[in-house]
Amino acid sequence: KDPRNSLRVLGVLPNMDEVGKNADTVVLASDCVHRLRGRIESRRAPEMGYSIMVSSPFQGDGKTTLAVSLGWSYAESGYKTLLIDADFVGRAMTHQFGRLREPGFREVIRNGRINDEIIELGHPNLNLLGVGFDRRVSAANLSPRLFGRVIEAVRAEFDIIIVDSGPMTASIEAIAVASAVDGVILALRRGRSRSRLLECIQDIRSVGADYLGVVLNYADRSDCERYGSTS
Repeated sequence: KDPRNSLRVLGVLPNMDEVGKNADTVVLASDCVHRLRGRIESRRAPEMGYSIMVSSPFQGDGKTTLAVSLGWSYAESGYKTLLIDADFVGRAMTHQFGRLREPGFREVIRNGRINDEIIELGHPNLNLLGVGFDRRVSAANLSPRLFGRVIEAVRAEFDIIIVDSGPMTASIEAIAVASAVDGVILALRRGRSRSRLLECIQDIRSVGADYLGVVLNYADRSDCERYGSTS
């Protein structure tokens, strides 16, 4: 409710785990996601191969849900989209799609090239590079240079690249990823303190990435109705 919008609120996202088959709830959730995408598009640079990191101040803020939801929205809108799981500890995105035992991001870093690690997710425009399983590659091995090579290798093939990383304030890899992407979005769970948001924003800007804004996650229906339409 900051009238100056100093934190650049992009919008809200409901608890996607509770969005069932009720038509009104599905429409409201979809509307929230598409509006987020619209606001991001109004703020980002227009070039193709644009890379976005989704992070958060804390664990459990729902950044993976936000990343996957945005990926779906972009894919539905005709953008060729790639999701990358760069969260070495949480691995939630890879787990969500049942790919924990398949080669992915770790193997790409280890081999220095992309082979057949990128898979389609049941939609012609939506693809995934999972985290992989090679334990010789960890967050401690990741540098902006190495991650930048991965981004550059996929820019020509994809319109939008969405990267799920660990929390800004707790993970090793978040700063390395932020240093290599074009823009960063933060997720904050409803009811949590915003005290560390400014710290995260400063970190993002210090490495040269564009801070695109923050999303209020696990929002109440009243929040969703305020930021969406219910006609």
